[in-house]
Amino acid sequence: MEIIMIAHHFGTDEIPRQCVTPGDYVLHEGRTYIASANNIKKRKLYIRNLTTKTCITDRMIKVFLGRDGLPVKAESW
Repeated sequence: MEIIMIAHHFGTDEIPRQCVTPGDYVLHEGRTYIASANNIKKRKLYIRNLTTKTCITDRMIKVFLGRDGLPVKAESW
């Protein structure tokens, strides 16, 4: 079981899929992922964590928010 820890976040919010950028922390089906690519033409958002890579087509995506109210960005692994 993988655990991705986010040191500090200030809640979550749902934003349109096309507004998610690579590196944003995403909450999908109760698990934390990092957005890796957003193919707007194909309407697919590619997400990954330490063990899983997948793509989602949901219209609204739940992201973790930082102190400034913007999505929290992942550090490069």
